[in-house]
Amino acid sequence: MILRACIGLALLLGAGTAEAGTVAFTVRDVAGAPVAGAVVALNDAQHAAPAPSGKPVVLDQINEEFVPDILVVRTGGQVLFKNSDSTRHHIYSFRQPKRFELQLGPGESSAVTFDQSGVVALGCNIHDHMRAWLYVSDARFVARTGADGTVTFADVPTGAWEAKAWHPRTQPGAPEPTQAIRLDAEGKFSGAFTLALRAGVGPARDPERARY
Repeated sequence: MILRACIGLALLLGAGTAEAGTVAFTVRDVAGAPVAGAVVALNDAQHAAPAPSGKPVVLDQINEEFVPDILVVRTGGQVLFKNSDSTRHHIYSFRQPKRFELQLGPGESSAVTFDQSGVVALGCNIHDHMRAWLYVSDARFVARTGADGTVTFADVPTGAWEAKAWHPRTQPGAPEPTQAIRLDAEGKFSGAFTLALRAGVGPARDPERARY
């Protein structure tokens, strides 16, 4: 009888704890405005990153712009570069972690594998105003913020985590802002990053096209 009561008490105590929960972050600039498209990554030493899916993520070219201009890619994953324009494009990356060039005619597409983590800056040799960034990550959780500057990760195991934030308008070469966080038994954590962003960095439309 006593043993049965102890087991029941243990079950009741355990019912209020969680083995996984949600982690949410808000990213703002120094003026307090939400930063859309910022990348937030969560990592720890105990949980391995999921293997990339067999399906590539897509980076399109529409109206002489990369769509989207910031794309999260799993380390070892593929990006399918598409050209939905009626003009030719010549995509390039001249720096590590991935140097490559890719020429695509109208309606053509081609896949490229990214096997090293890091930020890959992209341009077009034909249209200098085109810019995009690939955030290649082996973090356990990684995603972009929405228009409101927030991102939420579900099913995060409880325990200690390291959170990082990145945006192409942060200072080149500067370390990514990092926070050590802990998701406790309640299963909820909310945090914030403040990023100092440079002006004039990001997708830029062709001045000639902007007239129309």
